[in-house]
Amino acid sequence: MVYGRPCAVNIDPIEKKPLYHFLPGTEVLSIGTYGCNFGCGFCQNWDISQLAKKDGVVAGETLSLNIFLDRLEKAAPEQLAERAATNNIPSIAYTYNEPTVWTEYAEDIGRAARKQGIKNIFVTNGYMSPENTASLVTWLDAVNIDLKAMNDDFYVKVATVRCGRYWITSVAFMKPASGWK
Repeated sequence: MVYGRPCAVNIDPIEKKPLYHFLPGTEVLSIGTYGCNFGCGFCQNWDISQLAKKDGVVAGETLSLNIFLDRLEKAAPEQLAERAATNNIPSIAYTYNEPTVWTEYAEDIGRAARKQGIKNIFVTNGYMSPENTASLVTWLDAVNIDLKAMNDDFYVKVATVRCGRYWITSVAFMKPASGWK
């Protein structure tokens, strides 16, 4: 549904992602679409992360999600990679909402970016399958897993997911599979 339809494309400082010692002092092209696999009531980007869960009200109008998405400007993966390259931006971050809900689009952008020497960053809640994680490490250069709590009950009650320990699996698998230091 959201492939090729970013709702947010901005140039940010890399420190906003936040990453420690990854291209410090540079800019990053930040991209987001709609949707999240969590339902956190405190989300700072709830207007895009929870769009599909709203009761027919999208951007202040009553209309279907499909009609709303059709109104968005489309951007092919190669266009976004070229935008970063043209502006001498050394990295692209998949952020603002949960990028695992639009992995296919992010991966296509990431692979196009890699061809131009541009690094790729996921800012994620880390709630992903081992299969998805295995695919991500083949084209990502950095990941920030945004932990919400260290307590399973919090994830069930606040983030509306069944198990909060998912991120342990993601971290445990990502590092050795990727060869990252």
